[in-house]
Amino acid sequence: MKAERDRATGKRTFSNLKESDVHKWHERWHKFHPETKRWHSKVHAKLRNLGYVDEPFHGRKRYFPDGASKKNAPPNHEIQASASAIANMAMLKVVEAYPFQSLSEYSGVFLQVHDAIYIAVPETEGEKAAKVLNECMHYETSEMIYPVSIKIGKRW
Repeated sequence: MKAERDRATGKRTFSNLKESDVHKWHERWHKFHPETKRWHSKVHAKLRNLGYVDEPFHGRKRYFPDGASKKNAPPNHEIQASASAIANMAMLKVVEAYPFQSLSEYSGVFLQVHDAIYIAVPETEGEKAAKVLNECMHYETSEMIYPVSIKIGKRW
């Protein structure tokens, strides 16, 4: 947050934010959410012991040869890589579950960005497509349910 800059102007987004404020925020977060602190510790222990962290679905690994330069980088890899894996699996389910080819030559999955899947269908198919997306994207583990948010629009 301290280093974040506006792409157009190059100016710092949070110009008055001090690094000490970021550290206070981080510590406050862990105070109120001790489960994340335990999980961060577990991820960092894995990195120290194995030299990498990985995501549980496909086992994609990220190595930090000189150690992680940012303390949130190893846990962030597990979060981002897991979200991507869940979205990839959902996208395959959507393609199998929905008869895109029979709708129009322009129908189908056309974009995936991080954990979002974009599909194109005729307007009359919007509600049906939303239901299929919701079913295919639903994912839960023993620890948590990953919520799905569906939006229908004329443009992505």
